[in-house]
Amino acid sequence: MRTNYKLIILSLIGILVFASCTPQAPVTTPDPAVETAVYNLLETQAMQNAQAELTQAALLNPTATPTELPTNTPETPTSTSLPPTATPLPPTPFPTLPPPTATPIPFTATPTATPTRSDFNCSVTTFSPANNYVMKPGTDFDGRWTIKNTGSTTWGQSEADFYYVSGTKFQTRYDAIDLPASISNGNSVDLVLDMLAPTGEGTYSTTWALRMSGVSYCFVNLTIVVKN
Repeated sequence: MRTNYKLIILSLIGILVFASCTPQAPVTTPDPAVETAVYNLLETQAMQNAQAELTQAALLNPTATPTELPTNTPETPTSTSLPPTATPLPPTPFPTLPPPTATPIPFTATPTATPTRSDFNCSVTTFSPANNYVMKPGTDFDGRWTIKNTGSTTWGQSEADFYYVSGTKFQTRYDAIDLPASISNGNSVDLVLDMLAPTGEGTYSTTWALRMSGVSYCFVNLTIVVKN
């Protein structure tokens, strides 16, 4: 194809040279249609030559082209389970709430004797001040109990004492006092303590008891209300 293209070019050049050697004819205006036809012929021929060259190059260097895509596409794993080596996270502990604030309940039990053993039975016949007695802050008063021995054991003067067990310490001097005398069955004893009311308003209680030979008995209570 390239050779044919060269022959056409050489033929046109020869025609032009031959024309220049012949006697000159009267000058005429070239026909535009002829020029256009010649140009189109040359352009078509050039395009055919270029296409032929590309085809020949493709034949000399063949390239493998896949005709179809693989159909066996591996599936995407959808399992959400942890791998065997994974360690599960420990559960999140719930926050520890503080314990509720306890509201103290004032002790209002009536002052009665509580027997420990039948041989140490007793009873409270009188007491003062009265249960839940109201007094001013810091008031000086006496805590007084009259206790009767209703058991079979005699409360020896040097063996038994009256002592503080728990609650508010109203006492101003001693946490225990001796009995003024030995108290046998059927007899009573007056126990008096010098006490002082707290300076803050509120309800206060105290507990005292008799004690002899390691045995505590005749538990008594005293409750007052301090108020301005």
